[in-house]
Amino acid sequence: MVKVLCILLCLFVLLSDLCSGLRPEDHTQQHGGFYYTRNELLRLRPPPYPPSSRPLMPTVNTTQDASKKRKRGRRGGVKNRLRRRPAKPPLPSVVFANVQSLYNKIDELHAKCRYDNVYRESCVMAFCETWLDSNRPDDDIILDGFTVYRSDRTKESGKTRGGGLCIYINNRWCSNVKIHTTLCSPNLELLTLSVRPFYLPREFSNIVLCCVYVPPSADALAAADTIASYMQSMLLRYSDAPVFVMGDFNSCTLDTALPSFHQYVHVPKRNNKTTDLCYGNIPSAYSARAHPPLGRADHNVINLIPAYRQLLKRVKPTKVKVRQWTQDATMQLQGSLACTDWGVFAPDSVNLNEHASIITDYITFCMDSTIPMKTVTVYPNSKPWITSDIKKNTLKNKQIAYRSKDIHTMKNAHRQLQTEISQAKQRYREHVENEFSCMNTKQAFAHLKKMSGRLDRLSVPSTTDPLKFASDLNLFYNRFDSHDFSIECESLLAAGPLPVPGDIDISTVDVTNQFKKCKANKAPGTDGIPGRLLKECAIELGPVFQPLFKQSVDIGVIPIIWKTSVVVPVPKMSSPSELNHFRPVALTSIVMKCFERLILSHILPHVQSQLDPYQCAYRSIRGTDDAIACLLHKLFEHMETAGNYARIIFIHFSSAFNTIQRHVMIDKLQKLEVPAALVHWVFNFLSNRPQCVRVGDIKSPVLVSNTGAPQGCVLSPFLYTNDCRSVDSSTQFVRFSDDTAMLALLNDFASYQSYLSSVVRFSG
Repeated sequence: MVKVLCILLCLFVLLSDLCSGLRPEDHTQQHGGFYYTRNELLRLRPPPYPPSSRPLMPTVNTTQDASKKRKRGRRGGVKNRLRRRPAKPPLPSVVFANVQSLYNKIDELHAKCRYDNVYRESCVMAFCETWLDSNRPDDDIILDGFTVYRSDRTKESGKTRGGGLCIYINNRWCSNVKIHTTLCSPNLELLTLSVRPFYLPREFSNIVLCCVYVPPSADALAAADTIASYMQSMLLRYSDAPVFVMGDFNSCTLDTALPSFHQYVHVPKRNNKTTDLCYGNIPSAYSARAHPPLGRADHNVINLIPAYRQLLKRVKPTKVKVRQWTQDATMQLQGSLACTDWGVFAPDSVNLNEHASIITDYITFCMDSTIPMKTVTVYPNSKPWITSDIKKNTLKNKQIAYRSKDIHTMKNAHRQLQTEISQAKQRYREHVENEFSCMNTKQAFAHLKKMSGRLDRLSVPSTTDPLKFASDLNLFYNRFDSHDFSIECESLLAAGPLPVPGDIDISTVDVTNQFKKCKANKAPGTDGIPGRLLKECAIELGPVFQPLFKQSVDIGVIPIIWKTSVVVPVPKMSSPSELNHFRPVALTSIVMKCFERLILSHILPHVQSQLDPYQCAYRSIRGTDDAIACLLHKLFEHMETAGNYARIIFIHFSSAFNTIQRHVMIDKLQKLEVPAALVHWVFNFLSNRPQCVRVGDIKSPVLVSNTGAPQGCVLSPFLYTNDCRSVDSSTQFVRFSDDTAMLALLNDFASYQSYLSSVVRFSG
C-alpha cells in the first residue's frame, strides 16, 4: 500500500511539471526534496513582456502627480486634543444628563466608567433628577476614581421625592473642590462648586461649576433670575474664572438673564427638543456630542468636549523694544540738551522745514545715545502684578530649591513665592484703589479690564496682500479730495485782512507748560519724539521750540514733518467686511499736538460766544447725558401745550472729519473775526497733508490730502463742530460730534413741509 502511494505521488509531481512548462531535468533533487532555480520559478506563468526587457527591480513612478505627500504633525480636532491630554485639558471635559434615578443606573455607570473612554476620562459628570435622599449613603453611588458631591431634594421644594443633583469630580483631574451653594426651592434646585484642578491655564484662577434642575411646573422667569443672581455673585468673587451652568432647564432660558453667557448645546436630547443646556462665560468653549441615555431615561447623555485653546497658544508672545527711562539716563539726557548750542542749527539760509527737521533729528540722536533700549517679551497671559523682581529672584530661588531635591528647601521656596505673589497683589490693589480715590477713572478701569482679561482689542484681519489693502484704505480715506478748491481759498484769503507779524504771542512759558502736560505713554508720531521725552525735558526744550512756533504763526507755514500723519485702521466691529468698517486713527507728532493746543487757546476767545450751545462733544464738563437731557427738555416743554406735536430725525454723518473743506472753513473763521494770522495758519494746516496707512509693518505709498482733518489732531474736533454748525433757527439741533438729532417743534401740519426742507438744506 505504501509503495502504491509513493508511485502516485511521483506521477503527480511529473504531471505538475509538465503542466507548468517545466521539464523534469530543470530541477534537482537533494536529500529527498526538489529545488528550483529563479528561471524555473519565473516560468510558472507566461511572461507579460519579452524576457530581454524584464527589469531586475520594479520601477517607481517619481512624477509629481504620482507622489503622495505625507501629512506632518499631529492629528487635529477637539477629540484628538482631549485624547492626548485627558487629565490636563484647558477646560474640563463634561458629561451631564437627566438620569431619572441614579441608583437604578449605578451598575451601568460602573461599566461605562470602566470600559467607555467618554465616561472614564471625563473630568466632570453632572446628573440631575438623581432621586436620592438621606436614606441612600454616598457609598451606594460611589464610582472608582471619582469623588461625589450631591444635593438631595428637601422639604423646601414642596415635594417629598424625586429631584436631586449630583456632581462627580475625576480624582486625576482635581482634588481641590469647594462647595459654595446648595439650593432647593419649588422653582429651582442648584449645586455650585469651585474647583482648582492640577492643571489650569494661567488666564484662569479657578473654575466654577453649577448643576441646576428646573421642574416643568416651575416659574421659569423666577428660576432664571435666581440663577443669574448666584452666577453674578460668583463672577464678582472670581472675576477671571470660567463659570458654567448645566442641567435640565425645561422651559427656562438664561439668554435674557445672563446676556453675556454663551450656550454650547445645540443637539436635541429629548423628543427632538433641547432642554438639557449648558451656559458659560467663555465663547466657543465646548463642542457638544449626544450619546445614548443611561438605562431607560428619556434624556440623552451630553458630552462636552473642550474646544477652548489656551491664550498662550492662540496669541504668540511678542517682543517689544522699550526704552529704560531710569533717573540717571534721564538726567544725562537733560544735561546733553541743556549744554547744546542750538544757535548752530538755525543759520539764515535754512528755512522753517529744514530747521524743524534738523532739530528733530538731533533730539532723537541724543535720546538714542543716552536712553538705552531693551527687548521685552510680552506674554498674553501675564498677570499685571507679576513684576520683574518676582520673576528673577523668587522664581530663581524656587528653581534652585527644586534642583537640590530637599523637601524642606522646596517647601520654603514655594511658601516664599506665594508670599511674594500675595504682597504683589495687595500692592496692585492699593494702586488701583488709589486711581479711584484720585478720580483717575480712565486708568482705574483700564487696570480693572486688564485684571479681568477683558482687553480683547479688535485687530485688522490678515490679508494675502497687505500692501494693496493699505493702499486701498489710503485711497478710500482720501476719496473726498476730488475737487481742487485752491482758487476759492486764495480769493478768500486775498479778500480778507492781511496777517500782522507778532500779532499772536507764544511765550516760552506756554510752550514749556504744554510739554509738561504731555502723557508719557502716548505713541510717538512720524518725528519719533515720544511724549516721555517732552515731559521730562520740558524746561530744556521749551526755549528750543518757542522760536519755531512763533515763526510758523507769523509766516503761516507748518513744517512738513509736523503735518505728516500715519493712519492706523481700527476695526469698528469684530468682523469687518468693507473699507468703511475701519476707523482712520492718525498718529501725528506730539510736538504738533502741543502747538495745536496753543493755537486753539488763541482761537477760542474769538469764537466762544458763537459756538453751538447744543454741541455736547469736545466740551469741558459735557457728555452724552447732557445731549439726551437737552433733547428731552425741549421735547417735553413743547408737548405740554395741547395740540402741539414734534418730529425728530436722527442722523449720523459717516467720515465726518474727512469732509472738512478748506474754503468753507476759511469763510466761517473770517466771519467769526478770527485774526488773519490764525486763519492763514489753519489754511496751511488743512493743505498738503502727507498721509499713509500702516497695516502691521507695511506702509502704503504717501498721498497728499487737501480735504478733511486727521482723527487724532487737537484742532480736528473744533474745526468739525464749527464746520457743521447750522444757522437755521426754525429747527432745534442737539449734537454729540457727528451724531445729530433734528427736532421740529410743530403746531400745525403745514409747518412739517418746511421742517423737511430744513433737513434737506442741513444735509446738503
